[in-house]
Amino acid sequence: MQLNAEPDADEVRLLCGHNKTPVVPGLVLVDAWRYADPLAGHVMDARRTGDLPVEGVWPSDHAAVVVDLAS
Repeated sequence: MQLNAEPDADEVRLLCGHNKTPVVPGLVLVDAWRYADPLAGHVMDARRTGDLPVEGVWPSDHAAVVVDLAS
């Protein structure tokens, strides 16, 4: 994975779970693989979203990743 931010940037710290204060209230980002160990379940599916324009407008220059976990 390649990001356009430095490893200690707030955005990357939030992605990695090191920054506990989200920029957007209620926003939660976690590393799915951290929760996919044998004790906490496994990854059922992973897919990109937000990777197509909506009514001709791109939502972001980054696609989102959605992961389904099973316990």
